[in-house]
Amino acid sequence: MRGHPSTEQIRRFLDVQESRRSEKTALHLLECEHCRVAALRELEESGGQAELLAKVLRHPAAAGREMPAAAEPRAAADERLLTRLSTAIEEVNACEDLLAELRRHPLERWPLLFDNSDRYRSLALARELIEIGHREAFEEPARGTAIVRLGVELVERLDPSLYGDRLLDDVRARGWAMIGDCCRLAADLKAADAAFRRSARLIEESPDPEELATHLYLRGVLCKDQRRFAEAIRCFQRARSLSEEIGDREKVARILTSLGGLHMQRGEPEEALPPLLDAQALIDASSEARLALFARSNLSTCLVELGDCAGARELFEQCREHYSKAPDSYLRLRARWLEGRIAAGLGEEEKGERMLVEVRAAYLERDQPYNAALVSLHLAALYARQGRNSELRVLAEEMTATFLAQEIPAAAIAALAFFRQSVEQDRATEEVVGGVARFLQRAQTDPSLRFRRR
Repeated sequence: MRGHPSTEQIRRFLDVQESRRSEKTALHLLECEHCRVAALRELEESGGQAELLAKVLRHPAAAGREMPAAAEPRAAADERLLTRLSTAIEEVNACEDLLAELRRHPLERWPLLFDNSDRYRSLALARELIEIGHREAFEEPARGTAIVRLGVELVERLDPSLYGDRLLDDVRARGWAMIGDCCRLAADLKAADAAFRRSARLIEESPDPEELATHLYLRGVLCKDQRRFAEAIRCFQRARSLSEEIGDREKVARILTSLGGLHMQRGEPEEALPPLLDAQALIDASSEARLALFARSNLSTCLVELGDCAGARELFEQCREHYSKAPDSYLRLRARWLEGRIAAGLGEEEKGERMLVEVRAAYLERDQPYNAALVSLHLAALYARQGRNSELRVLAEEMTATFLAQEIPAAAIAALAFFRQSVEQDRATEEVVGGVARFLQRAQTDPSLRFRRR
């Protein structure tokens, strides 16, 4: 990767000095995501033209009209550079209005609009569609995926002679990685894998560490969900190294949060705690509210697993208001589940039971039976503690049927058989239920485990 421009070099460029160096600096800024972010940060801190830079530096190389060959070399270079920057600013400024126009039409009409008007052939618009679609996929995976795909399709309509093949490939790679993540959110892991293979082919020659880190991070999240944990950890480690190299604290925090989530998924709360604490220290909650909320949720869950329900509640209460305002119902439901577990762990059994019953019903209504069955295990532990054997039998019957309807390993079936037998013989203590719950959580991610009766 080429060297990073200094603040003074960028200032000379902004002052339109007649210099070859300022042209090279500007062209580098237009091509490198890391340097755009770094330059903007430096100039904002030192009183630079932040409003202008926010439009230019976030935008990649734009179309430029070449100067006549008879023009003087330095004047031609400066004029060509200014034209590129002017075009970039105009394109980014127009993006908001174009997006507003699109939203006035049904999603299925957008390709027709792209066909009938060159106004929509904008890289800024394509990048915005990719980002917006990915965000919307957390609430509506199908719609989000469709929007990201339209962003990628729009890139295919752009002229490589205006933007450059390398830049367009980077945007395509990001788009396919985000399509893969949208498919993951929709539980279509096969389609997600295919999308990431396309992204990998496009990103392998990229000089931009930010783009590569994004690909590796999202790929690692998919590998985690596919239970390919060694590969997920390798992806997270590479993405973390690149993100630390370029000073992207937010991306590092996301990676650490996902790494902690991986250990939680494997039933390893002790290993999950260090990366989750490190992520918490990196996050600026005022500017990264959703990430902060997700990280705190994971950390609170980890504390519950470690038996520190008081610590979990203290952390939960710090962001209760943010949970209620969270835009996606998925996060609000997870928060309700967590709050129910905390209440039950602190002896507020009636409150905890009410919340867990509500969450279990919500997951069943959403057709997410595995999550409903996991909530049932926490409810079963509460019933076992209270000695409510008749209710525990009913719950065990329902929960076992739910689990067996899923594709689970033979060892998990053995654990369920042991749990059900213990319930029928009135031997299902809270410790027995908790042990079965922890084993089923680990077996979900490691089918090679063998269940041992204790």
